[in-house]
Amino acid sequence: MTHFLTPSLPVDGEILVQRSRFLSRLVSVESETEARAAIAQARSAHPQARHHCSAFIVGERADILRTNDDGEPSGTAGRPILDALQSAGLGHVVCVVTRYFGGILLGTGGLARAYREAATAAIDRASLREVRECAVIEVAAAHHDAAIVQRAARQRGWAQIGAVWEASVTLRLGVPLAETDAALAHLVQVTAGRVRGVVTDRRLM
Repeated sequence: MTHFLTPSLPVDGEILVQRSRFLSRLVSVESETEARAAIAQARSAHPQARHHCSAFIVGERADILRTNDDGEPSGTAGRPILDALQSAGLGHVVCVVTRYFGGILLGTGGLARAYREAATAAIDRASLREVRECAVIEVAAAHHDAAIVQRAARQRGWAQIGAVWEASVTLRLGVPLAETDAALAHLVQVTAGRVRGVVTDRRLM
């Protein structure tokens, strides 16, 4: 099953290394476009800073990886930030580390440690939620049975991701992939066979 963690809300961290300030910003994003927008926002918020280094992980399988050293020596900033994100099991995420230079050169090893520690400072403060690959189950039911299905979904922790209430009701539920067969059987059971769900899609939730 595809699963990873992502921050519930944007979070900031900060470390001080040899008078250089490293300000980290961790944000959950859905796409490369959103990640680049978050990087631009951090740059705009700190126009006097010398470097705005970043890394992000996006994609349906958390397989799109990008790093940017933004003027630091190659491999000393973006890659260490990415390493911190991957070590924490994160996906759908961008981390920007803004550096205010303190006048003391840190060397390549010192820079790499500082950028990784700055990213980790934000990760450690983050409230993380799990993102899992889910099956989307569509259910057509009478109003009475729709209420039974909704109650079963709440009890099992399934997500309701859509509902159309007309003469009959169409519900769309997000169910962890590993629970798909059990969920379909449970819907039949709780409605005495009147409702049968159909798997229509997969998505990350």
